[in-house]
Amino acid sequence: MNVEIHLDASGSMAGRVSGGVKMDLAKEAIRNFASNKCRGCERGMKRVD
Repeated sequence: MNVEIHLDASGSMAGRVSGGVKMDLAKEAIRNFASNKCRGCERGMKRVD
């Protein structure tokens, strides 16, 4: 399976939500996905401003 992740890197990602800073939460979610759900996947990542 091939997966490409697009990460919002705009200034709004510095904002806080109930769980913490948006960018930190997004990075954590990507790490969890890559480690637990996508073992053996071909992965790519693109930063979107």
